[in-house]
Amino acid sequence: MIKKRTEDLISNQLLYFSIFFTSILFSLIHYENFQIDSFYFSLMLSLIAFLPGALYLAYVRFKGGLIYSTITHFLMNLSILTINEIIY
Repeated sequence: MIKKRTEDLISNQLLYFSIFFTSILFSLIHYENFQIDSFYFSLMLSLIAFLPGALYLAYVRFKGGLIYSTITHFLMNLSILTINEIIY
């Protein structure tokens, strides 16, 4: 019984680590969206801007599945592009 709980704890910790790590990678991959001369400042801005969305998409993927996560990602991008077109 104790072994099973330990395995569940380790698997939960690994799951949360994987979600957080891939969300950070997702955020860092999008650093080129900021056209700033400073590379490190671009990385910091991408973490601040994209990490919450990446964690939200991971949550939707975990709770709803890949289809809902893909639809959510599409809707997020569509809303951002629409707002960008309206403003600029």
